[in-house]
Amino acid sequence: LKEIKKADLSYNNGNYGEALKSYLPLLETLDETTIIRNNLNYKVGFCYYASAPEDSFAVSYFRKYLEGSDVHFEAYYFLGNIAATNHDFDTSIFHFNKFKEYVAGNTELSNSGLSEQIIEIADKQIEKCELGKFLIKNPGCGTIESVTGGVNTVYSEYAPVINPDETKFA
Repeated sequence: LKEIKKADLSYNNGNYGEALKSYLPLLETLDETTIIRNNLNYKVGFCYYASAPEDSFAVSYFRKYLEGSDVHFEAYYFLGNIAATNHDFDTSIFHFNKFKEYVAGNTELSNSGLSEQIIEIADKQIEKCELGKFLIKNPGCGTIESVTGGVNTVYSEYAPVINPDETKFA
């Protein structure tokens, strides 16, 4: 399809907004069960994911994609990030663990030695989620104090220095 090639060109060049403009109408015309439609679900999901303010729109497209295929198993990683951003840490952890399962089972990644590094990245994300859960359950772990007097001067403070006992700015 000529329209898909045009959209793919925008997608491959990182112009996700342009790609979305082409992909969304194409999704309407394709049969629900086609491989092409499923791949477009992934690409639309990624376009939304890469457009940070709209990343929550990506969820339904990634889910539709994963119902029909898991070739792009990184969709689980993206879903984990979106859930974490929305403070849905349990869902996020679920998706990161699912992502780790696929990475561990991918022989190409295992043979290249990348699977351990990728799993470490996912583990770090899970760790952040656990910390997020803890901080939400235990608010007020820190104090905020207003800094008054002597912070700004008539000089440009491009690199202010604080003395070791944190009582003076220089």
